[in-house]
This record gives sequence, C-alpha cells and structure tokens, in this order.
Amino acid sequence: MSGFPAGPEPSTELDAILFVDNSPRSPRPLTLRADGADAPAPLALEVPYQFDPGWRYLTVASRRPLAIPAEAQAAIVWVRGNESGDLLRCRFHDATGQTFQPDMGRLDWSGWRPLRIELRPHSATSH
Repeated sequence: MSGFPAGPEPSTELDAILFVDNSPRSPRPLTLRADGADAPAPLALEVPYQFDPGWRYLTVASRRPLAIPAEAQAAIVWVRGNESGDLLRCRFHDATGQTFQPDMGRLDWSGWRPLRIELRPHSATSH
C-alpha cells in the first residue's frame, strides 16, 4: 500500500473508528508491530477490537485519502484470521463519489491469508 511504513515506525496514518448504531466514536490511532516468522511482511497493522452487544462495527480509515491508480483492478490485503466468525468487509469510494462495499467473508480461519478486494463494480459488491 502506498505510504505504508516499511521500517520500524510504531505509528501510522490510519485510525480505527468504532461505530455504535451507525454513529462514529472517537478515532483511535493504529500501530504497527512485528508479527513473527510466519507473517507475509516484516510489519503488520494491528487492529484490536471487542464488540459489546448491539449494532457495532469498526472501520480502519486513512487520515488522508489514498489514491488508487485508475488502471487498478484489485488490491490484495493479507489478513490474520482469529476464528471469531466476525464479518470482514471493505469500503471504498471511487472518483465519481460512489461508495462500494465488497463482502470479504467471515474470519473463520486461523493464520495469514491473502484476500483480494475487487475495485471494479460487480454483482458481489453493494453500493
């Protein structure tokens, strides 16, 4: 990802934002950490979360818009599953202002897995 630190910087330009009943709470800065020999990269973005009962979700958002090259068709994101069964989705906005939300499935596995995020509109993406 463009702008993702490759060195040992502990902080990022990314925040976790908890939404409760579709209302955002204060952003929390996210940090990087070394994640062991089985990790696909030397550093990983750590996204700690815990949900109380009710309608809640968490977003990871850049403090500045991230440019996506016009010719990009997909993005690959490595995710470490925790077997929680929680839903994983992505949300992005295109140059026309439309918002797309592809469903990435449930976190029903353990360990690292690459997930492909389609950036072109298709039937599996709500918007």
